[in-house]
Amino acid sequence: MKRVILSAVLAIVFVTALLLPALSQRADKPRRVGVLFSGVSSDPSARPVLQALVDGLREHGWEEGRNVVLEVRYAGPDPARFVELAAELDALKVDVIMTANTQALDAARRKAPKIPIVMAGAGLRGGPRLH
Repeated sequence: MKRVILSAVLAIVFVTALLLPALSQRADKPRRVGVLFSGVSSDPSARPVLQALVDGLREHGWEEGRNVVLEVRYAGPDPARFVELAAELDALKVDVIMTANTQALDAARRKAPKIPIVMAGAGLRGGPRLH
């Protein structure tokens, strides 16, 4: 669990770094962060990770509903849904996509190629090549 929360904290740092330059360009509109998770929102193990993201963003001046909107999507038990969810985030024109899942990363790279993607987590052994 500590590793998951540490990964979320690291992702927050990267998301914040990506959002800072954009803030000066469009300070009048909240930034939109797309989040792709496996599992379902009702899973108790998903709550601490999402809460760590919200808390970390708040610590860096990003408050949900004020200057940042989180567009959180869950693929449920079917990882093939990541393609549909990534396309949805692309249509919403989120400013950045965050995920901790290599299948979600691949879907986001294919369906939202112009949106920066933050991969939180460790251990990509045997996973897709990242460029």
